[in-house]
Amino acid sequence: MSAPVLPVWSVPALRAVVDAADRPCTVSPAMVALFEAVTEDEGQGADVVEARGVCGACPVRVACLALAMAPVTEVVDGVPETVPYAPVGVWGGLTGPERAELAGYLVADPNTVPVVPVGAVGPFVGPDWCAVCGLRLSSRHPGHRYCSVQCRADGAGGGAPCRSAGGGGMITFAVLFGVLYAAHQVGDHVFGQTDAQAAAKAGPGWAGWSALGRHLFGYHLVQVVTVAALGVPLTVAGAGGGLAVSVLTHGLWDRRRPVRWVLIRFGGRGFADLAAHGLNGMYLADQSLHVGCLWLAALVAAVAS
Repeated sequence: MSAPVLPVWSVPALRAVVDAADRPCTVSPAMVALFEAVTEDEGQGADVVEARGVCGACPVRVACLALAMAPVTEVVDGVPETVPYAPVGVWGGLTGPERAELAGYLVADPNTVPVVPVGAVGPFVGPDWCAVCGLRLSSRHPGHRYCSVQCRADGAGGGAPCRSAGGGGMITFAVLFGVLYAAHQVGDHVFGQTDAQAAAKAGPGWAGWSALGRHLFGYHLVQVVTVAALGVPLTVAGAGGGLAVSVLTHGLWDRRRPVRWVLIRFGGRGFADLAAHGLNGMYLADQSLHVGCLWLAALVAAVAS
């Protein structure tokens, strides 16, 4: 009879299963203290029996045991060394020595399909892997140690490993575009522009450029404060890139001549001259171009982050 097979599961996948479950070992401070005490005495004390009973009622006992036995690579004195994820304590109802004995009866099957998040394969250590969640770093992370802003924060200040895999950039883009659009309405019509600035910003000479500069400062101050207050996760490069796109394009369209040129160039001369029945073609086109460029700014910021 062949030896039982140990599935090649990844640490991030197992952590996601275990962390998402309602585990009896975490329902109260007393339970947490019990398992901490069992870990400190390496599973040899009188509390082991009680801990085993708690594990027996756990819905993710098998996943917890597999996580404890999963091999991870640690670098000791510059030399990589493969060790169990949790060499001590009671995990899945077994103590550290019991898990070590069980591991001797198991063999790893490299052909077993791993249960892993999208993109998570390999040893999870080294320059090709996120230092927190173990996901493979893509080509857009040159020289980085983390796959996302969340993992960078966790790696710098502690916290639970990131459980997400993919899609974060699109979520950041969607959220950021909505925030920028709302801040645009406030910055362009309420707090970020005076009547004097609106009247002079498209004019010639220093007076026109000065009015435009003051409006751009006030408008983007509203944008920056709004994005920061809502905690949209951006890197410095992403925030700087998106801000640069917004400043340059907003200043361009607010000179008004470029807006009229675009309308005429694409057959909208009549719309450019529209100023009746409560409608102003130049204003509507100006706002449409602003919103389109906010979309571009949000995209640049999200991709660069």
